[in-house]
Amino acid sequence: MSPGFYKLKIAKRTEETAEAACFHLEIPENLQAAFTYVAGQYLTFETEINGEIVRRSYSLCSSPYTDKRPAVAVKRVENGRMSNWMNNELQAGSTVNVMQPMGKFVLQPNAQNASHYVLWAGGSGITPMLGIAKTALSQEPGSKVSLVYANRDPKSVIFKEEWEELSQEYGSRLQIIYSYDQAPITWFGLKGMLNPEKVGSILHSKIKPEINGSTHYICGPSGMMDAVKTGLKESGIAEKNIHTEYFSAPTSSKTDEAPKENAETEFKGEADVTIHVFGQTHSFKCNSETTVLNAAMKNGINPPYSCTVGVCTTCRARVHSGKLNMLEREGLSDEEIEQGYVLTCQSLPLSSSIEITYE
Repeated sequence: MSPGFYKLKIAKRTEETAEAACFHLEIPENLQAAFTYVAGQYLTFETEINGEIVRRSYSLCSSPYTDKRPAVAVKRVENGRMSNWMNNELQAGSTVNVMQPMGKFVLQPNAQNASHYVLWAGGSGITPMLGIAKTALSQEPGSKVSLVYANRDPKSVIFKEEWEELSQEYGSRLQIIYSYDQAPITWFGLKGMLNPEKVGSILHSKIKPEINGSTHYICGPSGMMDAVKTGLKESGIAEKNIHTEYFSAPTSSKTDEAPKENAETEFKGEADVTIHVFGQTHSFKCNSETTVLNAAMKNGINPPYSCTVGVCTTCRARVHSGKLNMLEREGLSDEEIEQGYVLTCQSLPLSSSIEITYE
């Protein structure tokens, strides 16, 4: 088991669809503090498959206020090693290696709030939305939630029973709008894939939020997310009120853009890198064409990481000295970058000496 991981037992497994299962984790008393989480965060899982260590992150679908145990739902992905392994192998009583909760796609509730949370989910992107909705509805009596959930067809809807139970419990405070790419002939609701124009129409004709008073969360396939984000901006929603959680590199990734003229990419040497991680200090060499994360791993160091495409932020670290060139920064906010944070899976050396701490 790698540093930073804990062996946890699966307390319960529930089948959500033919392709997705929910895993409820048993947290022993001595790890309760370590696994305290905020609605919307994710857990990183690790296992060995065919002799190779595989890590993947999955969003928590539970709420710390309404659920006894933290839980994640995992949908099978074609050729997805971890998703298929978990669905095939993990049952109640199984053990699995798990890292502590992480992530910034969260809702910190305030009982005094009277907010309108609009959740835009596609496919398995519904997982963090369930925990966020439960938290908002149970902890903020003056707030309401609208969910727009896009799926291939009705059979693909994850947590349908739970959403129906929440709707019965909270009534008009919870609005649920389903959209199907392959809608049955008897379906008279939203049909087809979401695009910016459709998002604007849904917003203004069905949800009708106060434009400057609503908070939007988006999670799902990258194409769907980009369409929703564009539609919201075109409808007047401010950037600060839009939160995103990508499962894969966004289609509008900044790595597709031409380098800026003033980008510092002249360094071609080999850097002396010092990293502080899990209470230990390591030093190693890293050339200008190798990311800090890859160099660390080549030197037998095992820092925290998961997606390796600059999305999940598991490999986030703060730079104390030296310079780095980040190829992708989707997971970091402008404020975090100003504070000196980088994603080590995307960071190439730009100076001969670098010191960072994983946080």
